[in-house]
Amino acid sequence: MIDHIFRPAASTTTVASLSKVMIFSTTFAFLLFAHFVAHAEKILSLDAKSNVIRLEPFIDVYKDTTGGATIAEILSHDGAASFSPAANHGYELHFGYTDSAIWLRFRIKNDTQVRLPWLLELANPLLEDATLYAIRETGEIETTHAGVLEPFSRRLVNNRNFIFPQTFDPGETKQFFVRVFTHGAAFMPFNVYSPEAFQAREQNAMFFWGIYNGLILAIILFNLWLYFSTKDRVFLYYILWITAYMLVKATLNGLSYQFIWPNFPWWQNKAISFLMGLAVLGMGLFTEKFMDGFIRSPVWGRILKFCTVIGGIFAPASLLLPKQFGLKFSATLSQVVVASILVVSYQCYRRGFRPAGLFGIAWASLLVGLSIGISSTWGWLPSNLFTRYCYQVGSTIAVLLLSLALTDRIRVITEEHRLLQENTRRLQELSFTDALTCLFNKRHLEEHLPRAVSSAQSNGTSLSLLVLDVDDFKHYNDTYGHAAGDQVLRELAGIIRTCLRKGDVPCRFGGEEFVAVLPGSNLEGAAEVGERIRTRFASQSFKVDEKRTSSATVSVGAAQLLFSDKNWQSLFTRADEALYRAKADGKNRLEPS
Repeated sequence: MIDHIFRPAASTTTVASLSKVMIFSTTFAFLLFAHFVAHAEKILSLDAKSNVIRLEPFIDVYKDTTGGATIAEILSHDGAASFSPAANHGYELHFGYTDSAIWLRFRIKNDTQVRLPWLLELANPLLEDATLYAIRETGEIETTHAGVLEPFSRRLVNNRNFIFPQTFDPGETKQFFVRVFTHGAAFMPFNVYSPEAFQAREQNAMFFWGIYNGLILAIILFNLWLYFSTKDRVFLYYILWITAYMLVKATLNGLSYQFIWPNFPWWQNKAISFLMGLAVLGMGLFTEKFMDGFIRSPVWGRILKFCTVIGGIFAPASLLLPKQFGLKFSATLSQVVVASILVVSYQCYRRGFRPAGLFGIAWASLLVGLSIGISSTWGWLPSNLFTRYCYQVGSTIAVLLLSLALTDRIRVITEEHRLLQENTRRLQELSFTDALTCLFNKRHLEEHLPRAVSSAQSNGTSLSLLVLDVDDFKHYNDTYGHAAGDQVLRELAGIIRTCLRKGDVPCRFGGEEFVAVLPGSNLEGAAEVGERIRTRFASQSFKVDEKRTSSATVSVGAAQLLFSDKNWQSLFTRADEALYRAKADGKNRLEPS
């Protein structure tokens, strides 16, 4: 009776308990399923229309801080659970400088019914170790080793980046693990290419790099020609910088290892730091020579010189230093020296050196590109195409602007040289010109007459000399004043100038005495010229003031160069003696020697 009464109650309780258990189990199973779904790998499906696909959305990442994990440990349940989506690490899987080994995991499926060949590209040519494990559905593991420490000849595909050829059977799904380790910047842009798309991209890339490096080489050769033509070391230092820069760029892109030193993996691993040191050395020397004479700031000038010396020392020392330290130090040193160049350029521009403006803009573009690239490398900025190639774009702009700045410098220096020559010529003319009469002075006569005598004796040609002196000039000055006397001298100088031929040299010897050198003229011709001067001068009337006029005369001595004249003094003495005879015989006359 009692059992019969209580059975329904017991049955109701059991059903309720079972319902709760079923609800809990269902909820747990759903959450567990949701967890696995959330952490399941995305599968990249390939079909016949696929060409180029970025792998980042399909990659999971694991950072092995010990660096010692094996593929077996990674394939274990605990290892597989350590992976996280690649989206957490930036657009191009950028980890900056790290001592960890990076593991990448992804799946690729052939959705077609034909066998497909594909190429996996790891587009960082500076990675020291990159090992790919391809796991087939049968469990078979295919291992491919790559990295910059491997000789280039061992690469499966002759390319600057790391290329892993893969073949997929119809409907096959492969799982891939890639272990990457490097002491440099750990960025890992990963792409999948069809062979046709890869070949088309390489053709375009090689065409671009061929044109670009050809232009840089042309700039180098042109500046080398300028150096040999002008012996100006500014072109040599520019060549040093631009050559180091071009090699840095080629090394960053893997072209140098592919084409220049493919059998030297140790050098490829150290080249960046060494070349950056040379670039700093070239930048400093180039700037100091470019701004030669305009750098006045002792502080920034010393900073620039200090960085230049450090760059020269660091270049060979970097071969013995740890790679990561060398890369960080060279990047920092480059920023400091470029900042110093900017300050020096601004100061020189303010002092009036016009090319310093374009020079500073060039280095500013390099500093911006360098700063963005380094910030991305160290993880301060996100990694993308802009931050990755910003340094290369900035340095390219710098090369072009520096070439223009050098052209402007040549133009400015040429103009300054022309003005200097013009000023020198004017100063020389002033030093050889009499201020009152604008004829040549005694100094010019003493330099010109010996050459004229030597030339006439060597060539066997005639040479004559006229010596003229205003008669009673002291009395004229005392009577009419020095201003009137100066007027007489200027008038006589004008008459002498108009009576001489082109090539004759009129000079004021001193006071009221004048000399005319007549190359190619014999004594009769010289006497004719002298007589013409004398008569014209004697016919002149000089206005002293509004009420008075005056006149003056000149005596002339003429002499021709003889074989017996050993030097110019002998010729001058004979002409001067003839002048004194003209004075003694009554003045206002010409007396030949």
